[in-house]
Amino acid sequence: MLAALSSNIAAGVDGVKTRVSESFAGKKLLDEGGEPMESVIIAKKTASDATVNDADILQSMETAVKIYAEAALLLRAQDPQAVEAMGIAGSQDFESLAKDYEERSKLYATTLAMLTKPCEAPPMTTSEIDAARILKVKGNYRWAREQTSAGYEVLSNSAASTAQGVGAAAAAAETYAKLQKATKFGGGGGNTNTEPNPTPEAVPEAVPAVA
Repeated sequence: MLAALSSNIAAGVDGVKTRVSESFAGKKLLDEGGEPMESVIIAKKTASDATVNDADILQSMETAVKIYAEAALLLRAQDPQAVEAMGIAGSQDFESLAKDYEERSKLYATTLAMLTKPCEAPPMTTSEIDAARILKVKGNYRWAREQTSAGYEVLSNSAASTAQGVGAAAAAAETYAKLQKATKFGGGGGNTNTEPNPTPEAVPEAVPAVA
């Protein structure tokens, strides 16, 4: 028993060490990559969350097809005279509601047939996932699941993260373009001048000394 406990503790410690190491790797990515790396991480994380949300929507639609069909069936199964005698509120609308539910169920089924399956997410390394967590804690990535007042869980966002990501991507592209231009005109020797090297001026021939 003690051996098993020691083994579990050791495994737990190893797991913590691994997570700490991965967390440092995520921080290193952001520290060394700067805004361009942050932009890429935000882009990949956004794409990943989009596909997860897509899968959730499809699953909800599949459920809607079934539950609307079942609701219509159950409403139609009620004896109109019996429910009226019991004083059931809204019983006079059961048939019209059942018709609406059937139509909605068919609409969801048709839409599902067109959507088929969720899009694929770009692969993310463990370090990138941890970097995304860091950005989320810092408030730079703001897509998150929230509970609505009605009790539903939805994916919501502050537009700031999208604007920041687009801005960082544009800055990274501009920097890359400047480096490419500098390499083209400067010969790649570390020259950051973006203008072509000037043509050396002609050196005048030496004039013989007068005796």
